[in-house]
Amino acid sequence: MKTVGDRNYYYIFYFLLILLLQPQIIFSKNIIGYIPLDTRPCCEQFPKLIADIADIEILQPDTKNIGNDKRDADFNNILSWIEGADRSKCDAFIVSLDTICYGGLVQSRLNNISQEDAINRIKKCIDVLIAKNKPIYLFGSLTRVPPTYTKENASYYKEIVNALRITYKNKIEKVDRNSNGIQDLLKKIPKHEFESILRMRKRNFKIHKYIVSQLKQKKNLMYVLGQDDAKRLGPHIYESEKLMKMAKSDSISQDRFQYVQGIDQLGCTLLARALFDKYQLNPVIKIMYPNKSVPRLVNKYESIPINESVRKQLDIAGCRVVDNKKLADGFLFVNGKNSSDELLKFLQKVKKYTLNKKLCSIPDLDLDYTNKEKLGSKQTGNQELIKWLMRNEIYPVLAGYDSWNTASNTLGTAIAPLCMEILCRKLNRSCNREAHAKWMLHRALDDTGYLDVVREDARRKASKIGINRYSLSDDMKIQFEQDIREGLKKHLDKLFRENFLNYSVGDNSRLTGIKDIDIRLPWNRTFEVYIDFSFEVR
Repeated sequence: MKTVGDRNYYYIFYFLLILLLQPQIIFSKNIIGYIPLDTRPCCEQFPKLIADIADIEILQPDTKNIGNDKRDADFNNILSWIEGADRSKCDAFIVSLDTICYGGLVQSRLNNISQEDAINRIKKCIDVLIAKNKPIYLFGSLTRVPPTYTKENASYYKEIVNALRITYKNKIEKVDRNSNGIQDLLKKIPKHEFESILRMRKRNFKIHKYIVSQLKQKKNLMYVLGQDDAKRLGPHIYESEKLMKMAKSDSISQDRFQYVQGIDQLGCTLLARALFDKYQLNPVIKIMYPNKSVPRLVNKYESIPINESVRKQLDIAGCRVVDNKKLADGFLFVNGKNSSDELLKFLQKVKKYTLNKKLCSIPDLDLDYTNKEKLGSKQTGNQELIKWLMRNEIYPVLAGYDSWNTASNTLGTAIAPLCMEILCRKLNRSCNREAHAKWMLHRALDDTGYLDVVREDARRKASKIGINRYSLSDDMKIQFEQDIREGLKKHLDKLFRENFLNYSVGDNSRLTGIKDIDIRLPWNRTFEVYIDFSFEVR
């Protein structure tokens, strides 16, 4: 017969066992299954770099099976990857609809896949994922107005854009479809090409409708529809309104279906959302602006004011907006068009909050289009801002910084690392300081070294020798890569020495150097660059 004393020994044994297992439970590694939009760094690499900050593992198909500018994603291999037994380890899945249905973002603008085949593909994938009983975060692109720019359509590219806008303007306003000069434009466009674009849009719209219809039945499924390069007027306005009305009539909540500006950042923001949902967290963020005009401005390639866009991006990431700074888990300092005095006050506030151990991230939005010499005038941030942050030794300790593309692209990739820092604090974990330093150095090198300087040099070189920098031959790509690699290595060395040399990454370890540098053009164009490296740590 067991005595009370014996039972007490059992209780003590089980109590100690629980204590031993508890750290394993709390600190077990999270794994996210991820199918990127395509092989561009913003889609394939950025989510991995951001996930590393919180020691989150990203599992995704081999790069050779993901689409690029010339190659479709391999659907059968991706489906086999999803079906793999080790995918059961994933806490959630983030999936690009465009990759599954069409082969990638560029391919989604073509008419190569039938509606029936595309729906069959996404149905197969969703069914397999639903069977794994894990949350699915699906994101798709609402097709932009302009088609992909090619040598073939260069002579009538603008006419295609204007014809599409007028076609849907007439449809929305319910006027004669041949009015507003549409016939003059159509005469300059090959008839088969314009009709193919209209069929593509109709197919894509019906696939979005299919996904929205599935939300009512499949409770583990969330769908985010990202607007690819918006215009103030065009078919996307008509299509998005129809889809939102459909979701409302089916009583589908915002938690299940959302429409936002931008598509390239959604792999990053949905990473944050998946993790916050897993831990049932809903962090609160205080938004800060340098003046009252920035929130009301509308960024180029978008159709809603900045403040509305910021709130939507935060909502997708699983965050709430708060006005009371004392309640905030993190601060989003959204920079935009301002005077030098406003910028200085803005930065001094960033410094004050950061030194007080507040988590702060800066999406640096380029909202000034008066400088026509600046390439794109929409994809680079404020040089004065980042230089001030570096001089004042604030930059390395920010939770995030970004200025790489459109407002929503920049917002998403500034919000996601902030969310990783918040997640670690909420779970009483230590962030991976080395991974955080890599992300911050990566952004500085890409945003200020490449976009502002090295890419400009490439643009001038392409113009001088008379080639299209958006469509390089394989031989020209190799030549441009060599120049870009040499230029960026100089910037990398300077940025590291001035901002990260001897930076503490914990346990008396410091960054002492850079190694394993990999710099190349992911596609046959100079628009973006792939950058990777690792640190020497002592």
